[in-house]
Amino acid sequence: PLLGEKATGWEVGLSFTPSISNQLKNTQSDLAWKINRNYKNFISDNEFGAFSSSAGINTQYHLKNNLFIATGLFVSQRTEGINYNYTITEYPYINNGVVGYAPLSPSAYVDIVYKGSNSFRFVEIPLNLGYKQTITPKFEIRGQAGVSYLHLANLSGFKADFYNLELNNVRDLNYQAQNIALNAKVGLFYSNNKLALGIEPTSALNLNNFADKENAIKVRPYSYGFNITTNYKFIK
Repeated sequence: PLLGEKATGWEVGLSFTPSISNQLKNTQSDLAWKINRNYKNFISDNEFGAFSSSAGINTQYHLKNNLFIATGLFVSQRTEGINYNYTITEYPYINNGVVGYAPLSPSAYVDIVYKGSNSFRFVEIPLNLGYKQTITPKFEIRGQAGVSYLHLANLSGFKADFYNLELNNVRDLNYQAQNIALNAKVGLFYSNNKLALGIEPTSALNLNNFADKENAIKVRPYSYGFNITTNYKFIK
């Protein structure tokens, strides 16, 4: 279609999104008393964002009023950088709902040294509403926002416990398999009668708590990056 023309039809293509991801962490108030007094210095301060990515099939249906509906099927990764280096010199114990601490003998000290990243891979299905605005015969701006369903398919890495500071395999931590996230993106597209090629700054944030409900730390993964997409047009 030329500048100013309206057309309906499908676009189908491939998308790849390199990004940085991390986790927003909050305390569950009713479980805050379980959090080790060394958690922040030993653990939380040594967890940070890391490189991640998403790739898959992008599908859009375009309406005559410049609106479009976007969905697709993606494999999306969220990561968390880890750099632990501390020694456990005391153990916590619970007495009448209060955490106390008892010293370990030096021979029983536990050194925790782990540097790497925790990786969480999801099958993602987004459902977005978008709007496009033509700016020249070959270029347009597109923006879209909506929600994504993310099913946890695989995970790997190690994470320190908020209570006893010991290192655990993330496979044993009962993360939520079913997740819902907000997502939004806006960017510049080159568009002709057959193809739409675009690059879009994008961001996403989990709406639900990703961690087990018994975990004193609420976890909401998020990411931000650039979506690179190549769509083929099936215009009526």
